[in-house]
Amino acid sequence: MTITDDTLMKTLRQVVAEKPTHVYEGPEYSERADDCLYVHRDETGAIEGPGCVMGHALHRLGVPLEELALYEGLAIACVVGHLTSGISQGTEEILRRVQTLQDEGSPWSEAYELATGHSAISEPPSGD
Repeated sequence: MTITDDTLMKTLRQVVAEKPTHVYEGPEYSERADDCLYVHRDETGAIEGPGCVMGHALHRLGVPLEELALYEGLAIACVVGHLTSGISQGTEEILRRVQTLQDEGSPWSEAYELATGHSAISEPPSGD
């Protein structure tokens, strides 16, 4: 799947702008409730939907949840490397920072702003 830096970052920004105050929480009944998961499952193991901020962004870009679920436990740079082509190391580093900040309990907008230096809620500067 070919996804450009620009497309991925715009999609991430849209996801964050839709839920700026969201603080990630894993499903309570999950064996991995303390982990941030790309995909959430219900009590029976059936896929419910995307979980973390990057799960939402990648799914919105067309990555099937069943496929994304195969990468649970892997760092976002590895996931993006396996699922896409054309993402730069600079973008991978931003994604890693957003994901880490989210995993540490930051609201999505704060994680995005700290990682990128830009607000997800206001229009990005030209050239982003």
